[in-house]
Amino acid sequence: MKVKSFLKFSKIILFLFLLFFMINLISGYFSERVRTYVEQKAELEVANILAAAVSESVLPHIDLDDLIKTVTVGGEAESIYINTYQVNKIMAETTKALQRELARIENDEVLNNLVLPFNIIISEIFYTKYGPSVNIDILPVGSLVCDVVTTFDDYGINNMLLEVSIVANVKVQTVIPLQKQEVEVETRIPIVVQVIQGKVPIYYYHNTDSKFIPHPLP
Repeated sequence: MKVKSFLKFSKIILFLFLLFFMINLISGYFSERVRTYVEQKAELEVANILAAAVSESVLPHIDLDDLIKTVTVGGEAESIYINTYQVNKIMAETTKALQRELARIENDEVLNNLVLPFNIIISEIFYTKYGPSVNIDILPVGSLVCDVVTTFDDYGINNMLLEVSIVANVKVQTVIPLQKQEVEVETRIPIVVQVIQGKVPIYYYHNTDSKFIPHPLP
């Protein structure tokens, strides 16, 4: 009689444990923790892929000497000339390179081991290498926006830091079973980082050919 009671009690405990585990598993799978993890993994993976594409396909072909000219007077920069023709060329080449990578992402040719681990579903602090992982699929859902951005920041005493960067922005959709969300990915790749002595110089842009207007002083 005691054995039957013990078995009955054990079955109830086991049932309650399995019920609790399933509730925890389901609530964990649809939790904000999982959504945040998937978003961060997708953002990091896509940003790395796009940055690598720009570094390999665009940066080696940029003529830095023809991109920026600095005119100095008395040891200080008086003006900076940025070649808009080169900027437009950089933007065009960047767009082509990134569109190719987005097509490869959509065809699942470049995503390696992008998965949601089982321990993330169960708990933030509980770690286990066992259990099934869920594949994370990524699909581009928005148009690619590229720009070449120039910024000035204070640097040291009476100096300015000039940075010319390629900025790419794209929206992707992450998909796991029964869940999907949109993620906006921004990638910033510096082209030129230069310390300018003295006050902030003046910009000159031009949009017709590859010559600087006005021409820099010798």
